[in-house]
Amino acid sequence: MDFQANLSPVFFEDQSLSTWNFWIHDRKLNRLFILVDENTYTHCLPIVKQVTSSEITIHEIIVPAGETSKSLEFANYIWKQLIALNATRSDCLVNLGGGMITDLGGFAASLYKRGMRFVHFPTTLLAQVDASIGGKTGVDFEYIKNMLGTWSQPDAIFIYSDFLNTLDERQIKNGWAEMLKHALISSSNYWQEVKQFDLKNISHFIRRSVEIKMDVVSQDPFENNLRKVLNFGHTVGHALEAFFMKKSPDMVCHGEAIAAGMICEALIATRCCGLPMDVYYEIENVLDEIYVRLSFSETAIPEILEYMMQDKKNNQSEIRMALIASIGKALPEVPVKKDLIAHSLQMYLKG
Repeated sequence: MDFQANLSPVFFEDQSLSTWNFWIHDRKLNRLFILVDENTYTHCLPIVKQVTSSEITIHEIIVPAGETSKSLEFANYIWKQLIALNATRSDCLVNLGGGMITDLGGFAASLYKRGMRFVHFPTTLLAQVDASIGGKTGVDFEYIKNMLGTWSQPDAIFIYSDFLNTLDERQIKNGWAEMLKHALISSSNYWQEVKQFDLKNISHFIRRSVEIKMDVVSQDPFENNLRKVLNFGHTVGHALEAFFMKKSPDMVCHGEAIAAGMICEALIATRCCGLPMDVYYEIENVLDEIYVRLSFSETAIPEILEYMMQDKKNNQSEIRMALIASIGKALPEVPVKKDLIAHSLQMYLKG
């Protein structure tokens, strides 16, 4: 059974493809605008075209692959393409790609003529378990992750795990970080499963992570309180991502930065939330087995802290984090002093 939770319906595996034409027919669509990057144009678009009724006209909008396309410049490009093709609010933008495509496409659709219909076909593990779920859209601005964005739910999400066959191990690990986060904030049982990095059960893990995120989002769709627990690892992680993005846009993947952020924030949680040190060491060891530590100098820590000051969870000049008190128990807004964050980064560098 597919999971809905009063948000966007999510269709899994073969049912996602078999449901696709019924969904189009029910909405009386006769044309689609499909947003892809260079990679999904080659590897994924042919699959979607093959299962789409030949009666449907498809217009393709192609952007370069990579985080640099998640920008106002490329949102502007999408809008110009939609205008040139006379797209209306009742048409549908299909976002076929990873988190960059679902974030960018959702953002562009949510603003085009005050909002056109859109759906997600996430093709990476990161997009399937996180970026496509929950109604957040956005682009990066001034090297700050998701600085500009909207709340806008897709009409539907179609998750087909065979798309993951096009990914290398680094991209699988990129999404696995979010699955580890889902476990740490919600379920010690799920943590015991997902920390094994068992790719044979990936469909099970995808569904479980989607259920966790949808459950949280359904209770707090606009991130007033509870939904902030989904940001565990992200205050430090996003700052690290921004730091490396400024150096070279695709030097560090989102999941690699979030893994580093979870190590730092778990250490902070031992001071702020009573997380036992043995639990911290377990989290650190699991993440170190999967991810190579990021390399930066201690002199970069003040710059990284400055990026944290832009975090959306902050209250005026106070840095606030989602932290865990134990595996499966998260706290949404914990004030954290800069010197404690700096210490966690220093300890991270020491390994």
